Amino acid sequence: MDHALYFIASQAFGVSKMTFLLDLDMPDLDGTRFIGAFEKLSQSVKEKVQIYVLGSISKVNEFSQQAQSPSIENHFQKQLLLGQLQMMQRC
Repeated sequence: MDHALYFIASQAFGVSKMTFLLDLDMPDLDGTRFIGAFEKLSQSVKEKVQIYVLGSISKVNEFSQQAQSPSIENHFQKQLLLGQLQMMQRC
């Protein structure tokens, strides 16, 4: 998780927008903890980042109740479909 946050912080200054997919079904990733740590980054970094949450329907519903962040654009149940990816590109 620390590597991901470092990557986000170090790359955000060279881009206008970054999009990340936060997969809740990864074995060693606590999505709520990640979002909490992400929220501690500077505002100038956070305003360039869009986060889309992916997971099983039960995990997505549970996560949506636990983690509130303006950087979370949307929640998607796996399987991620082409139309969902296209929607992310338009945002």
